[in-house]
Amino acid sequence: MIRVDKGEFKLDTHNLIIHPDLSLSEFLAGDIPILNTLAQKKHGGFFYFEGQIDGLNAAFWIIFALEKVRNLHFWEAVSLYDKKLIEHELQAATKKSHEAYLVELNKWTEITSQKNQQQKERHDTWLQKIIGAPPPYEYESWGEINSGFSKDEEPEIWVRFKYDFGEEPDLKAYFEKRMEQRRRLAANPAKPFVPTPFPPGFSGKTNQ
Repeated sequence: MIRVDKGEFKLDTHNLIIHPDLSLSEFLAGDIPILNTLAQKKHGGFFYFEGQIDGLNAAFWIIFALEKVRNLHFWEAVSLYDKKLIEHELQAATKKSHEAYLVELNKWTEITSQKNQQQKERHDTWLQKIIGAPPPYEYESWGEINSGFSKDEEPEIWVRFKYDFGEEPDLKAYFEKRMEQRRRLAANPAKPFVPTPFPPGFSGKTNQ
């Protein structure tokens, strides 16, 4: 379940609701099985879990800092390509020649790029169906939802909750400024888009 009016996210088979004011303590006491953790500290960390949300089988990372939820990242839990096969074929090509390696590398780069783009498009379609509107998905009361690529160029959906913008963020002004940037870009498409500077306290997008 996703409720964009309140910024609530709930797995189809679990009771815990992930919401903008969720604390780390509440999350750890909930019924979502944690499969992996990274950089776990007393008041924060990265927690990995899997489940279904509004029919989408997905893998998730949820991120906490200073006891407060900051980000939720998730993506369709499918195997897009066999990474071990890619490694094997690249290693075999390397033994032949540098040229053979480059040919193999270019082949797999194209294949992975196409499959990543296809998954990103599935994410976009799913989001629009669930939310019932096209992007941008920006909500001045709690945060935003985005669909794109991680720094590793892998498709994902990521949610930024309000405390990721600062302790007392003015999201209304923040999103209004961003909308004005979009309007300027539409009026002058040759000029590159420069995102709104992050407000003080913004922790930055963290990838899975």
